[in-house]
Amino acid sequence: MILRHTLDGEPLAEWTSPGEQLGEDAGMAITPLRDGGFVVVGWGRDLGSIRQVMTSWFSAEGELVATRIEPTPSNDAIGFAVGEDREGKIIIAGALQQPLTDANAWIFAVPGPTGAPAWEVIRNGPGQGPDEAAGLAVDAWGYTYVVGSEFDALQPRAFALRLYP
Repeated sequence: MILRHTLDGEPLAEWTSPGEQLGEDAGMAITPLRDGGFVVVGWGRDLGSIRQVMTSWFSAEGELVATRIEPTPSNDAIGFAVGEDREGKIIIAGALQQPLTDANAWIFAVPGPTGAPAWEVIRNGPGQGPDEAAGLAVDAWGYTYVVGSEFDALQPRAFALRLYP
């Protein structure tokens, strides 16, 4: 569910997923877009299937414009954070379950609702345990900064990455 309010706290509008793309979905992060509107990232799946990263674009009026589902047909994936770079690409940070491993941190950029990812980084930390990219920021020069967690010898450890555009 997405709620919008005025600065005085008065409700403007709300949007709730109708579940028409996939049977279940969840929004995990939101970012405003420079040209108006906003993007929401999270996950979606049909009941009993794997989760896939789902990204939805909204107009400045809060209307759903487009939805994109990343093709991870055999691997569970979640988007935890989202941002827009200086070129208008949408940067998504999350986790991707891969064969023979736990989840790996997955950071990638998409040009918009359609088209192949512009770039991706998969982080499989030193302990080969579950890694998650949980937050991100994009600076004025277009660098993407990502933070998350990884496991080494059954102990959680934080990581931070600086990625070029």
